[in-house]
Amino acid sequence: MSLIGHNLARAKQLNRSLVLQSLLLNGPLSRQNIAKMTKLTPATITNITAELLAHEWIEEIGNVEGDQVRSGRKSIALSINADKYMSLGVHLRSDRIELGIVNLAGDVKHVEMQPYETYTANTFVDYLGNVIVEYLKRNSQFPVSSVGIGSVGLVQHEQGIILSAEHMGWKNIEVAGPLAARVKMPVLLDNNVRTMALAEKMYGKNKLSADSLFVYIGRGIGAGLILGNQIYRGGITGAGEFGHITLDRGGVPCWCGNKGCLERYASEAALLKSLGFTHIDEIVHAIKAGDRRVEEAVIQAADMIAVGLASFNNIFHIQSVILAGAITDEQLPFVETIRHRVAEKSFLTQFEPVDVQSSALGKMVGVVGAASLSIYELILSEQDVQVWA
Repeated sequence: MSLIGHNLARAKQLNRSLVLQSLLLNGPLSRQNIAKMTKLTPATITNITAELLAHEWIEEIGNVEGDQVRSGRKSIALSINADKYMSLGVHLRSDRIELGIVNLAGDVKHVEMQPYETYTANTFVDYLGNVIVEYLKRNSQFPVSSVGIGSVGLVQHEQGIILSAEHMGWKNIEVAGPLAARVKMPVLLDNNVRTMALAEKMYGKNKLSADSLFVYIGRGIGAGLILGNQIYRGGITGAGEFGHITLDRGGVPCWCGNKGCLERYASEAALLKSLGFTHIDEIVHAIKAGDRRVEEAVIQAADMIAVGLASFNNIFHIQSVILAGAITDEQLPFVETIRHRVAEKSFLTQFEPVDVQSSALGKMVGVVGAASLSIYELILSEQDVQVWA
């Protein structure tokens, strides 16, 4: 998301997206401040905001304190009309489906979690379509206009295909196209962690960071990279397989075919297995009770992840790292350990520190992430999408 405007051909859509982005990231704002932020002329801002007000995408919410126009009158504050547009976010986890209705401001209006029912690889899309249709029927009071899906596994975003999700038995499944035909609205698909990175950029702690890394620690370890305010997707399968950094060339075999992958040692699943636990709450309770063995295991896992992050930072020199997943609970020493270790191990931090924090979106990060994919690409991006009536 870039806030530098252009008064060229195709300017209307581009400049409209810049105004909406500026209000989402920094609003409420006066027209004068939007012009300064986007580098667009006051006349252009007047025309764009008039159109957005007429179609109720934004609203006037009072005066901006300390901000005056030349006449001496206080400037009027503009804000996103959050409920003008709502998207259904569908998070396909390895253990369940999370569905939630999210508005333009990232507010979760309703959320529901469902275990997977019986299906085959050939019937999965039909099954998922049934889940989505029934959910929308139960929540028809919300005017949902699009569906965003964040899925585990390797995903081809542009074609809307899950290329591979080994744990789920999914391979080369076309998802977005058939579902769009079924629900009769746009459906977008991407890897779940990349959508989480986008949500953190739009609604969380990464609003002001042009270059950042989002890392989700769960059954595996995935990452979403923001470079120059844009999601970096890499090649056909997308980027972000952070959990498959090699820690030990002769180490534990991984399902990917390699040995010694990071997620075999430092994921939530690996940590629980090594401690003989079944849920993250057991780790929290053990550490609260002063169990040094458990605390040391958490610190060791954090240290391994920090090694990967420090190396990553030496290559990309990112501004911030956001960590998510149950293991990033502030009651655990996980995030603090990574924060200190990255500062120690990345020599670039002597010139500019890396801000390491836990996600602001908490347990809703998957649902908000999935919804943010469609909100960004259909509403806030620079593409000429016909949704403005």
